[in-house]
Amino acid sequence: ARKKAGALLKKTIETELGDLQIPYAKFECRISQKDYSAGGQDGVEFMISLNAGEEVQPLAKIISGGEVSRVMLALKRALIDTDEIPTMIFDEIDANIGGRLGSVVGEKLAEIAKKHQVLLVTHLPQIASFADRHIKVSKSVEGKRTKTHYAAVEGESRVRELAEMMAGEKKSETATKHARELLAQTK
Repeated sequence: ARKKAGALLKKTIETELGDLQIPYAKFECRISQKDYSAGGQDGVEFMISLNAGEEVQPLAKIISGGEVSRVMLALKRALIDTDEIPTMIFDEIDANIGGRLGSVVGEKLAEIAKKHQVLLVTHLPQIASFADRHIKVSKSVEGKRTKTHYAAVEGESRVRELAEMMAGEKKSETATKHARELLAQTK
């Protein structure tokens, strides 16, 4: 049963990683015999290669910071119906990706959010536009201490925040128009 599930997981994760612009990814579930335990007699190790021509290696040893978020997203998408974790947190999943891939990541996160609560830190408006709720986090120094502030951003404030994510604090009609388009496309 584990070998059969591993083959299905391989196909699903490789497809997900292709969607996330890692087109040459190879994924395997290596199953080995071990001493009997509460989890059975099988040892399972995820193996992966993210580059063409490279052999698969243990997942824990080879992925870089920029790839780890996309691999985790692919795993979570592949296991969406079996994962019992109610809340998933992705911190800066936008590392080393641009707007086109950001839209794909946003779509995949929105799919996960249909079955799980997703908390996400992002600086990419293409991802933020998919959120059901947008919270702005900021820091300030008061006295000699750093304070963290947060506030829900809704309506026109959300449009302005997305526009600032694109154009900086300088007001831009083009960025504002694009922010409205992003929100319209993701709903």
